[in-house]
Amino acid sequence: MKKLLHLNLFIIANLFLFIPNSFSRHIISGMMNYECLGNNDYQITMILYRDCNCTDCAYYDDPAYFNIYRNNNLHDQVQIQVESIEQIASSSIETCTDEFGAYCVDRGIYSFMVNLPTTNSTYSIVYQRCCWAGSVANMLNPEEVGISIMTEITPKAQEVCNSQYLYEDALAFVACPATEVSLNIPSFDTEGDSLAVEMCLPFQGAGPNGYSIPGDPNNCEGILPLVSCPPPYDEVVLQEGFSAANPFPTEDGIHLDPSTNTISFIPTTIGRYIFSLCFTEFRNGEILSQYRSIVHSQIQPKTMVSTDEIQANSEVQIVAAQERVYISSTTPFGNATARLLDMHGRVLTQTTIQNAPQRMISTAQFSSGVYIVLVQTETGETTVKKVYVE
Repeated sequence: MKKLLHLNLFIIANLFLFIPNSFSRHIISGMMNYECLGNNDYQITMILYRDCNCTDCAYYDDPAYFNIYRNNNLHDQVQIQVESIEQIASSSIETCTDEFGAYCVDRGIYSFMVNLPTTNSTYSIVYQRCCWAGSVANMLNPEEVGISIMTEITPKAQEVCNSQYLYEDALAFVACPATEVSLNIPSFDTEGDSLAVEMCLPFQGAGPNGYSIPGDPNNCEGILPLVSCPPPYDEVVLQEGFSAANPFPTEDGIHLDPSTNTISFIPTTIGRYIFSLCFTEFRNGEILSQYRSIVHSQIQPKTMVSTDEIQANSEVQIVAAQERVYISSTTPFGNATARLLDMHGRVLTQTTIQNAPQRMISTAQFSSGVYIVLVQTETGETTVKKVYVE
């Protein structure tokens, strides 16, 4: 059994040494759940996914700080070390590729047992950290926004010794444009309770205090809160044009079949996107718990070819020079889109090519380094090349 350290908050606040480079900018998804062990004992498990391609970013908190609220009043705090860390393979569709190594995700697991006396109040177990991975394309200022991962144990759940279902299969996945994706979520958990699911957004939590702006890095608006802000929490704010129901570009929207808990969609635009799945757990028609997971989706090109293949076999030529990328073809493109991506797969800029033999993308605003240029026609033909921008 892992030893827990219940903390004296005053001592920690005075002894904790803040290291500036612990600014996260790496979190992409996660969730937390509980298992009732009997005698008011609960096993709390949090799974946290991290962008392992991120540069100048923090690793997993070791230890991490979990705050337990009872009716939004601080009840207890637990400091726990990370249990395991492993890099995970992408659950990608076969036609998607990762030639440029843009997809790299590892998973950290935290788990601890805590005794919570049965009450008529709800317990909230909360982990907060700043910030999201900067490569998230649909969130407004992800590098300045923190995250809250939490679960709640309601009075009814305490009464019946309920356990929550941990749905991990789609916390991070890879898909490709113009290919249908289906997320099949179980309709019942291991205890036979029914599960209803809907699209929603992650909770905010923590902030950039102590790093990009002055302030205490360890208060609830800091990058590494020792005591989190109490619930309730606001949801993250998405870029204009995105919503909880449609958090990334698709051909005809995201379709959720409540009779089967199947979510299906056809993505259209490459990039990294986040959203949440909100679960409601029922037993005999009565709500036992409500919780949410954070999902990270990476939409990658459907077909990638090497630089040699592009130059030898394609009519499309891509050349970087003098703070510009020049894209040309021996025949007019028709309708096509040209995108400039960083090595994390994040779309930095894009332009439309309409019945023209050439197009230019300015790179003056970007730092020197290697980038990816992707040209995609309306028929789905894709040309990709790595370029060096000076």
